[in-house]
Amino acid sequence: MNSIVKQFLCFLFCIGISYSVHAQSITDTIEIRKNNGNIRYYYHGLKISEAQLEQIIITNDSAFRIHHRAKIEQGVSLALGISGGFMLGWGISSSFFANELMPMSMVSGIALILISVPFTISYEKGLLRATRVYNEGIRRRYPTPAN
Repeated sequence: MNSIVKQFLCFLFCIGISYSVHAQSITDTIEIRKNNGNIRYYYHGLKISEAQLEQIIITNDSAFRIHHRAKIEQGVSLALGISGGFMLGWGISSSFFANELMPMSMVSGIALILISVPFTISYEKGLLRATRVYNEGIRRRYPTPAN
């Protein structure tokens, strides 16, 4: 082969590698989109579930720790919310069907539901923070001229 052809192919190879490194820094980050109060996560342009988000974030230790704490807060929120909903529903259904008012059950249910709200908010903030920490790690690992 001619040396000029070899040099040209080597040049094209280097260009291809530089594009692949640049593309990796852009596509490996997790995109966050908010839509009508709902938070959606996208990876490589595809919508991902929270379980898939966890599998992606597991590669970054600090992001995974933040995500793990957020999952604990979600569990507390679900336990309080379900218990409160049950107690409130029990009180309301007793007043309709048994003609006996159960104000303590209803008030306790409302209180548990209200207590669960800060845990839900903390869970959502934790997921957003874990995603941002993951993205910052990717950007530090694969810096681009724009960063």
